[in-house]
Amino acid sequence: MSMRGNRGEKGVGQVIPVAESLERRELLSATIDPNSQVFRFHDAVNTPVEVRLEGPGSGAITLANNVPTGANISAITLSGTNAQSALVISVDGSSTSVGEITIDGDIHNLWLRKVELTGNGVLVEGSLGSITLLSMTSSATASVAGAVGQLAVRKLSQANVITARSFPKYVVIEGHNVRTATMATNFQAATDVGSLASSGSQSGPSSTSPSGSQDDSEPATIVVDHDPVYGNSSDTTLTGQVNGVDPSQYEIAVVIQAPDGTYVSKPYLNDPVTAINSDGTFSCAIVTGGVDQFSSNVLIYLLPKSVTAPAFNGATSIPVAITANAVAEDDVNRNPLNASEPGLIDGPGTPTIAFTHVPTLGSWGDDLTGVVQHVDPSKDAVFVYIYVPGAGGWWGPKPLWAVPATAIQSNGTFNVDITTGGIDNTATWITALVLPINYAADDLSGSGSLPVDLSQNALAQTAIQRQ
Repeated sequence: MSMRGNRGEKGVGQVIPVAESLERRELLSATIDPNSQVFRFHDAVNTPVEVRLEGPGSGAITLANNVPTGANISAITLSGTNAQSALVISVDGSSTSVGEITIDGDIHNLWLRKVELTGNGVLVEGSLGSITLLSMTSSATASVAGAVGQLAVRKLSQANVITARSFPKYVVIEGHNVRTATMATNFQAATDVGSLASSGSQSGPSSTSPSGSQDDSEPATIVVDHDPVYGNSSDTTLTGQVNGVDPSQYEIAVVIQAPDGTYVSKPYLNDPVTAINSDGTFSCAIVTGGVDQFSSNVLIYLLPKSVTAPAFNGATSIPVAITANAVAEDDVNRNPLNASEPGLIDGPGTPTIAFTHVPTLGSWGDDLTGVVQHVDPSKDAVFVYIYVPGAGGWWGPKPLWAVPATAIQSNGTFNVDITTGGIDNTATWITALVLPINYAADDLSGSGSLPVDLSQNALAQTAIQRQ
């Protein structure tokens, strides 16, 4: 990887603005501003993506190929941003692709933790306080006219080119703090090759490190040591470590994304922050009630104690008071539906599904298990429904109404908790179907029969009556 050279001008595709404020819908393109800050869509591989602009500024998002959904972002253009602005791209999956991001001034934070830049990359015409990025293809570059305060990239190659007025003395590469002076042949400031010292007075976001010293200490980072197992109500506590700050001056704000997609502060509404121990470690209970064990994402923010972190439950986005003031952040994608590698289990063939263990009628806490063959676990999932004869008789999805899909492991096995409340233990019929992961299954709302479309669209299915 090298950090040098100049970057050519970037073309921006046609943008069709949307005048009204954005809601949960899928659009070809959209404007984002203080009144409509969130844009949600599905990318080319049907992964849910959310784009948020926090703080001052406005801009436009353009999807590729002129389709209303099922496409990646080709361009994001922002204007009017400043040192209090942040662009956050959240991905409910392993990654998404973005062609280019153009910003006409300063910006505090570019949170691209699960973004691969595939086109022209990033152009910032001012200074950049912090950027967190997954990766760049060989054709993508990053150019910052001013200083870069913090830089964290998961994957870099020798082909990548990053240009800035100056860089911090430490950067985070593949999770490791690296002193840029030791990478002088690869990291080059445009006006001070090799030494990376400031080329003069800086404007925009400060490059001062979170611990207070001028670029001379490690950058602030969060490392998660243990994330509770998805779906396990007995495994409750997230643990981790922070580096690069004075623990007595900072605290952790932990947020989970509930199965319905909303955000909840943890551990409790009356206690929305977690203390950092003197050695930098922290622990926070994220499973404290309801269906917390099925939260799809956990987001961790490092905040100065001078910032009052709000408590919230059922929020559609994370408050700006947290995201705009965080000096470091991390996220853990817990949904096993997003963890599978592509490929057919047991090779080509007719898809099949079979139960390997069925809990006894009347029992609690005993998972249903099974195995599937000749399906792709990165694209397909198991949908389980139970029939409860009481209360007039009704069908319902398991493990939850909000979580109807269960991941298929790489060896074809699956397990489902079918007794998550009420009188589930009295269910007399259990049906399992293999459907596309993002299949829009009807929640049934207590229906006495299963919708016909489930069987019509299933790759495989099985059922058993318990007596």
